[in-house]
Amino acid sequence: LNSNAVLDSADGDPAFIAESSLDRLSMAIRGKRLIPLLFSQISSWQTHQSWRHRLGFYGAIAVVAEGAREFLESSLQRVVTMAISGFEDPH
Repeated sequence: LNSNAVLDSADGDPAFIAESSLDRLSMAIRGKRLIPLLFSQISSWQTHQSWRHRLGFYGAIAVVAEGAREFLESSLQRVVTMAISGFEDPH
């Protein structure tokens, strides 16, 4: 699948392009390098006032989970704690 096919299939939707890019990145570099960087950039989104930021936080973790599986398994307690806190979100 080339990058033009991804862009064409999404009709330029920024969310779809970001999700596809993050998925490819996680598969290419795996979790050991990606997860610490990702968490440092999006950790504030987990408690952000906007539900869109909170959704982006959980969505980003879900998207990278396959490529970062081994790293996330070693941090499973932290990941589960973050996921459980999302169940309390009013949205």
